[in-house]
Amino acid sequence: MRKSDQGKRQGRRDFLRKVAVAGGSAAVVAAASKTVAAPAEPETKQPSAQSVSYAESEHVRAYYRTCRS
Repeated sequence: MRKSDQGKRQGRRDFLRKVAVAGGSAAVVAAASKTVAAPAEPETKQPSAQSVSYAESEHVRAYYRTCRS
């Protein structure tokens, strides 16, 4: 083997070694993020006394009448 061929082989080996390490570390990070991240519980907002909720007003009743016919 010539020295230039040996250098190319060594370069390929280094490249493949780095790719294998990067792939393995990516798999570890992906697995760790699945176990660490827990689903967040949605915030339940309590209605305040001043909050406006559904109220059946005259225009709502008129809309309901048009939907029935």
